[in-house]
Amino acid sequence: MLSFKSIYTNTVNFVPPLIQDFLNQKEAIKPFTNFNSKSEYDNVNEAVNACSVYEIDRTVLVNVLNEQAEQVNNTHQKSIENINLLKNENTFTITTGHQLCLFTGPLYFITKIISTINYAEKLSKQDPIKKFIPVYWMASEDHDFEEINHFTIFNNKLKWESKQSGAVGNFKTDELASVLNELKKLLGSNTNATFLCQLFEDAYIKHQTLAQATRYIVNELFGKYGLIIIDGNHNKLKKIFIEYFKNDLFKQSANKQILESIAKLNQLGYKAQVNPREVNLFFLEENSRKRIEKNINGFKVIDSSKTFSTNEITQLIETQPECFSPNVVLRPLYQQVILPNIAYFGGPGEISYWLELKHFFENENIFFPILMLRDFIFIVDDNTNKKINKFSLSLESLFEKEDFLISNFIKQSNSNYSLESEAEQIKTIFSEIEIKLEAVDKSLQKSVEAECAKTLNSLKQIEAKVTKSLKNKSEVEISQLKQIFQKTFPGGIPNERVLNFSQIYLNHGNSFIPFLKDNIVPSINNQIHFLFI
Repeated sequence: MLSFKSIYTNTVNFVPPLIQDFLNQKEAIKPFTNFNSKSEYDNVNEAVNACSVYEIDRTVLVNVLNEQAEQVNNTHQKSIENINLLKNENTFTITTGHQLCLFTGPLYFITKIISTINYAEKLSKQDPIKKFIPVYWMASEDHDFEEINHFTIFNNKLKWESKQSGAVGNFKTDELASVLNELKKLLGSNTNATFLCQLFEDAYIKHQTLAQATRYIVNELFGKYGLIIIDGNHNKLKKIFIEYFKNDLFKQSANKQILESIAKLNQLGYKAQVNPREVNLFFLEENSRKRIEKNINGFKVIDSSKTFSTNEITQLIETQPECFSPNVVLRPLYQQVILPNIAYFGGPGEISYWLELKHFFENENIFFPILMLRDFIFIVDDNTNKKINKFSLSLESLFEKEDFLISNFIKQSNSNYSLESEAEQIKTIFSEIEIKLEAVDKSLQKSVEAECAKTLNSLKQIEAKVTKSLKNKSEVEISQLKQIFQKTFPGGIPNERVLNFSQIYLNHGNSFIPFLKDNIVPSINNQIHFLFI
């Protein structure tokens, strides 16, 4: 039986300081965001009004989305209806983006999309005149294959071995039969296992490219909720972005504006998540996505013999914009140029680099959306839950350091052995000595303080030896505490970044995703959810 508990993210030490301050709407962060009202309703209304001023080529957008939807045979009718709703000026999008991870990759891929769907539904209910559509932006142009070529189930890492290169969305999937065979062995043969294996086969074996396969899987899991899937790697969409390609190449507008924002964030004590380049574009062709650099003669494609004069690259942009691919700092601008998008859901890393972009967007005269931190999820199995209850641990305490909780347990279960009161007595005695000697010779004060420090240090050493002895006597309990952390943060990483959805689906079947959808209600008050399985 699935159950759910949640805590607020800003009550624990979990996200980086920049994101913690973002959640708490710290004044220093506000210049890097839009719509800072305490009222979520007011934020959305302001965003809708501001977004409406910007022109979006809805005709091209709808035509491309319909064309892309036809690439697979399982696009849900509700998704088709939502695509066509985008023809209307009172329809807006709520977007999240993610890499094309094999078999959805880590679990947070699932919850990220659910957050987006639920927020769109929530806003549509609040304002029946307007419609808000959830969108998943496929990072099909990414070329970091090592980040997406695997997923983990029951501590087994299933990996796609390939020598293909270039944009991962174009990778051919006919090499994945061996991964399917491994998956079948791990899952067994119950009804849910059969569904998962069939889903993998239908997606990867029966479709030619990773982009098509990912589209098929996301449709199967979320199509009934009307999710729209967009692939930015399309010549008609990139045609809309031609002027911004030119701005990056010839004016280095992204580099200048973003570096200024990074400098301001650095002054506030925050570190940059990503740094812009002078040119933030890749040259994209079959089996290749390579960075473009500016040189004295024009432009060069790194690690290739390709070079372009200013006139040549201008002509290429205008006639074949599909040959150009935005990098991580330019992709958000691309998204906002082609979508009527009022909010973006991202993880801590994504929100961190979006916070660098606002002034760049203003310079380019493009709408900067509401930034929404995705909700987090931890899976807690029955054995782990029993251990948590045994030690009376709060959910918040799981975000303390492991050593701290172990030491705390030792102190609580062996309170008679604490030397804290003795330490206080020593401080009092030396303080009295200091007062007595003050009348004799004030210069003796430092000597008394030094002796006090030595005595307290000796006491700490004794206490450390006592603690070590007590730990030896509590090996079972300490081992169980460590097991809680190993399950919650395997390898020091939140388990949502390791586990694949199939591991939970295997036992809970098609009730799993609807259960998550019923319980994850995104808002500006971001939450960490614990799913007990």
